[in-house]
Amino acid sequence: MRQIASLAAAIVLFCSINTAHAELDQSRMIALQSTLLSFLGERESDGRYVIFNTDSGELLKLSPASLHPKIVPFRNGYFLCADFVADGGTTYEVDFLVMPVRDGFAITQTLFDSRDSIRKTMGK
Repeated sequence: MRQIASLAAAIVLFCSINTAHAELDQSRMIALQSTLLSFLGERESDGRYVIFNTDSGELLKLSPASLHPKIVPFRNGYFLCADFVADGGTTYEVDFLVMPVRDGFAITQTLFDSRDSIRKTMGK
């Protein structure tokens, strides 16, 4: 939980000094990142985020390394990206599809090491 709290503090600092995302105002950026932090905090086990690796067929216990400051608009939602580290030091990219819901935002899908698929979907 301490790692997630540190990431939260970094996000608030970043959002307060960076307004490079013209289509996203500061309050929306903070709301989106807060949604991700809450999602991760509710699903952590012993301070780690557990995810199923469909390629290897194993459960990975990952520690958050960094949340990317860039928020990518996608249709009426957003992609938020983060790096996680396994015990052996392997870094994994995990992307989260965040969609608006009645009272804010919700993570509707977690994409594990799927950055190329996301880029292809977005035409980049």
